[in-house]
Amino acid sequence: MTKPDNRFITPACNFITDLGNQLMIATHIERSTIALKNTPILLETAKKLLNSNEHITLIKQINYLQQDTIGIIDLTQNILANDYSKTNSQILVSMWNALLTTVEDTLTLLLLRTNVRHDFFNEVNIKQSRKDKLINETDEDELRQFVTTWKTPGKNKIEYIESQLAYFDLAFDTPADLKSKLIEMHQIRNCIVHRAGVVDKKTIDNAPSLKFEIGQTILVSKDMLLKYYDAAGQYGKLFLTNVLTCKHFEAKK
Repeated sequence: MTKPDNRFITPACNFITDLGNQLMIATHIERSTIALKNTPILLETAKKLLNSNEHITLIKQINYLQQDTIGIIDLTQNILANDYSKTNSQILVSMWNALLTTVEDTLTLLLLRTNVRHDFFNEVNIKQSRKDKLINETDEDELRQFVTTWKTPGKNKIEYIESQLAYFDLAFDTPADLKSKLIEMHQIRNCIVHRAGVVDKKTIDNAPSLKFEIGQTILVSKDMLLKYYDAAGQYGKLFLTNVLTCKHFEAKK
């Protein structure tokens, strides 16, 4: 009996772990800023409990810490504003990038296998000159470059991914509500990365379910972040399940 090649589940497992870490970062930032905001009041209370004559040095130290903390709070107002929107935006971008990287890493690992690579490049619709170059390619960076630039049919990024996965026996039906959330997540990510969070017509056309208006600045609330965290996690679990059941999850050939 052959032993499965566990390398192919590593990207999906890492993605699920990374999602949890990203949400943990958001939680720690929120708790830390709340604690920071309350610190000056607590320090003022502590001073009142001290005898001004007996604890002159300690009171001076508290005064210094109090002023320093107020200064730090001023610098963190952008984090505190709008339900931590700026921080949540960056975490949402990281979550989406992790999802996309998971797919790319998995397909790259599969293409490193000779039999998979030969079958794939004999079937895929790309220029013959490119096929001839890549069918015997064993350099991981070259194969990854192909995967990241490979164009496939689809109306949105999720459909592009689905059409790519079909070549590797990894295709699965994404529930309509989950697909809608992932399309929203991708469009929000694009707005944040390419337009500083300002909505354009392309965003509205590609994800009408968001109900945004042109020129609106996207504020990623905690509820929004949790919504897309959950969607990405669901997709990651479906993807991992398919990796475990695909025909390529077997001993290396």
